[in-house]
Amino acid sequence: MSIRCTGTAAGEFPADTALLRILVSGRNADSQQAYRTRLEAREVVLRVIAATTVELRAESVHENTWDGVTHATWECEVAATGTFAELQEILSRLAAVPAVGVTGPSWRLSATGRRAAREHLLAEAVRNARREAEIIIRALDGHLGPVLAVRSGHDSSEGPEVRLLAAEAEAGERPPRTLEIDFVPEMIPFSESVTVEFGIG
Repeated sequence: MSIRCTGTAAGEFPADTALLRILVSGRNADSQQAYRTRLEAREVVLRVIAATTVELRAESVHENTWDGVTHATWECEVAATGTFAELQEILSRLAAVPAVGVTGPSWRLSATGRRAAREHLLAEAVRNARREAEIIIRALDGHLGPVLAVRSGHDSSEGPEVRLLAAEAEAGERPPRTLEIDFVPEMIPFSESVTVEFGIG
């Protein structure tokens, strides 16, 4: 005979990775002017990023025309783990640049952070599964036997995979700092579950 119990554990862990999303947008009835605006603004963004060590991710280009107006955009993400001063520098220098929009930061756990959170919660989930099994067995006047099988769930906070592309920056001056914001990491919810099968003595 055996008994199978599932233990769960949940918690919140401070994010160790921040992302900024940057959008460059050129809009003009003259398509060539829209493309020039995009190109010039993109070069400014790349100069600012090149002065840091942060990762440039998920670069993409889009072009659409409707109502006689060309919309030419370029998007990317920049990310940093552990320290966020360089992301604050990027935001500060791009905040007032024409044709450039910055959103964020958005917060997540790195692979190392997820692994640490998962290990912590797995141990707690196992203890909870054993505690539940012991309560049931005591009520049946029996005693808990050895572990026969264990099956773990998976964490609930995996972020999307992001494509990493390289970009070359043009030489030139960076725009001045125009915005000062402190980055305060958010708490990331995380959960784990473990099903344990025990023998019954």
